[in-house]
Amino acid sequence: MAELAADWRVRLRSGDAAGAIRGAGVLIDARTVLTCAHVVKNPASVVDPNAVMWVEFVENTRVEPVAARVAEGGWLPDLPDGRGEDVAVLRLDSPRPQARPALLSTELTAGLEVTATGYAKRFDDGMTLTGTVRGLSGHRVQFDARHRREVVRGGFSGAGVWAVPLDGGNPVVVGIVVSWRGDLDQPLPQDNVLAYSYLIPVARLAQLSPEVGELAHPAAWDRDFDERARRWLADPSDTPVKVSVVERGGGRERTLRHFEHLADSVHRPASPGATRRHLVDELLGGALTFEPGDYPASRQWLLDSDGARPAGDSPCAAEPGFTLLVDGVDEAHSPARLAALLARLAQ
Repeated sequence: MAELAADWRVRLRSGDAAGAIRGAGVLIDARTVLTCAHVVKNPASVVDPNAVMWVEFVENTRVEPVAARVAEGGWLPDLPDGRGEDVAVLRLDSPRPQARPALLSTELTAGLEVTATGYAKRFDDGMTLTGTVRGLSGHRVQFDARHRREVVRGGFSGAGVWAVPLDGGNPVVVGIVVSWRGDLDQPLPQDNVLAYSYLIPVARLAQLSPEVGELAHPAAWDRDFDERARRWLADPSDTPVKVSVVERGGGRERTLRHFEHLADSVHRPASPGATRRHLVDELLGGALTFEPGDYPASRQWLLDSDGARPAGDSPCAAEPGFTLLVDGVDEAHSPARLAALLARLAQ
């Protein structure tokens, strides 16, 4: 079953927070949004690949809005050989890892029930419509509403079209809304005899954008790892140490990068200057407290695996629930010594 709110559904304005609403978009990773190219307009309402867009996380106001621009290679209407499509890939000026991205799927079948949320006139905060996938219209896919009043309209362009998989898993985005069409060319769907909505499927987007293709792969994210890690981070009573094997360049690493902001401190042993001593000095300067005069002994105990712990409560956590993420224990100069330090920190 789908959650009522989703971080990945974003509203797009032109320029800044005071700009006109242009449409919708789909957050596909911490700093990337998919939308339609015709949504990307400057304040004069001119379609402009250099325009600045304002991205708002309408369904999670804890995530700060942010400006975005078309990514390098992300303007897809003008691809060579006429292969272009009405799509723009936007890059946020700064990442939003606290917003959970959409899961993309290339699986799209006739009869699939789909849903989309847009920001039509007088429905600036969101308007949700449902439909049923029917068939192809060139590279686009037609999806029908139960009534012409529920056909998409202005403000829906770029909106993620999502569905719940047949196995009942997490909702997946199968395309983005691109347009609607009526047989009488009337401005509103209900004023036509026939009116249908159209989407650009993720499979087509993946053909045009290597970035989308990578994120549409079933192994792009490790959702089980994500859920386990977030549960552990949210439960101070759980086991104090969590060890995970994370292969570089895989879906699990991408997932780790997306939630590592939840840790209070991140230590990367492979980074220049990121020694055990540096880590201990950093922790003793904030996360760990010690009895007056116990700083040297506390520091020595943490760094010397054979040393004795100072008498009393030194060192101890300044506040309960502090979380340290060590990314790459095996990349340390001495993984064994770093592991011994982490064992003492967990005591």
